[in-house]
Amino acid sequence: MDFCGRLWIEFSNFIKPLFSKQFGEHFKLLPQLSELEIKNKLQNISIQVIEFCQRNPMNGNLGDFSMWLKSFKRNITKDIEIPGQYNGHEKPLPEYHIKIESFDERILEMSSLRRPKCITIRGDDQREYKFLVKCGEDQRQDQRVEILLDIINNLLKSDSKCYKRNLSIKTYQVIPMTSKLALIEWIPETKPLKMILENDAVKDAQNKYADFIYGINHDGSKKTHGEIYGMVFAKYNRDIICHEFNKIQNSIPWDLFRQFLRSLSSDSEAYFVLRNEFIKSYAVASTCHYILGIGDRHLSNWMIDLKNGRAIGIDFGIAFGHASMNIPVPELVPIRLTRQILKLIAPLEQRGLFQSSMVHCLEALRENNDLLLCILDVFIKEPSIDWIGNAVKIAKKILTKTWK
Repeated sequence: MDFCGRLWIEFSNFIKPLFSKQFGEHFKLLPQLSELEIKNKLQNISIQVIEFCQRNPMNGNLGDFSMWLKSFKRNITKDIEIPGQYNGHEKPLPEYHIKIESFDERILEMSSLRRPKCITIRGDDQREYKFLVKCGEDQRQDQRVEILLDIINNLLKSDSKCYKRNLSIKTYQVIPMTSKLALIEWIPETKPLKMILENDAVKDAQNKYADFIYGINHDGSKKTHGEIYGMVFAKYNRDIICHEFNKIQNSIPWDLFRQFLRSLSSDSEAYFVLRNEFIKSYAVASTCHYILGIGDRHLSNWMIDLKNGRAIGIDFGIAFGHASMNIPVPELVPIRLTRQILKLIAPLEQRGLFQSSMVHCLEALRENNDLLLCILDVFIKEPSIDWIGNAVKIAKKILTKTWK
């Protein structure tokens, strides 16, 4: 228990009696239970765990999670490298790699679903390295996508047209520790699009849109998102949808993103540079995401580099067309090209620099399609846990429909 902090000790003391009560000491009752009984007991435990976590939020400093990490000091027996120093471009030289000196006690908790934690590692080079600790998802797919994007960067550099225009895509390190735990490199001086475009007018528009979509369920019965959208699709025609959408969209200032980039600029020339960097990076990232079938491109999954205006895509858990086939409301739009982005790149909008950047990127990738296909073969030969889980779900659906 010396390794654990206060939070894990409290959770352990809470969870152990629950399992003992349901399954007996050392799971002695487990062989006597049917599959349905086991499922019901686990569901009951799950409800109590959720209630416990709501009453006792898992936040605090590093010592509350791990006393070992808090008291870590580098010595002969504890010579651990900073993660993410192996890039595959050259022969690794571990003797020159940066080692962990200690850990900062402060922890920053994110507000997203998995509540990932940002930790700070101090290196022996007197610099600080931040990582996001994320659990509950198989991050091996994100790691492989980042490796693939890194290779695409090399292809773009070797293409004369792309190199001349400085076309590239920003990547970051993903280090899976287990199938459900990973360290993700923290990208400094960035801001998600959601925070950039968030104001009272946007929130009001979101509420109006929700009222329009979910207002179709007049009886107030509990329905899934897929069922609600199915009702909307069946009742409203294209003209009604477009009219309502445009009415809600017009309630939001059209230049929120443009104003943000202007606020980062010292003069008109700086704004022009930031704008062009965004257009090129967003075009290249959108092209690569489209080819790889990456979905879930909501505002929180696009970051803007505050130093140069470049767009950075994050979180590639939904890829290879999964979003267009296997979610309740399929994503049918290939890339995000909404009014805020179009007005930023006006007057030519999608024509001009945005289109030419996409075309040059696509040409470079098409010329090297054999290499990309060889790398993508890894995803098929060694599927992630999420892939296997989705395959089982789809197979069950098909079997259920067949028997019906």
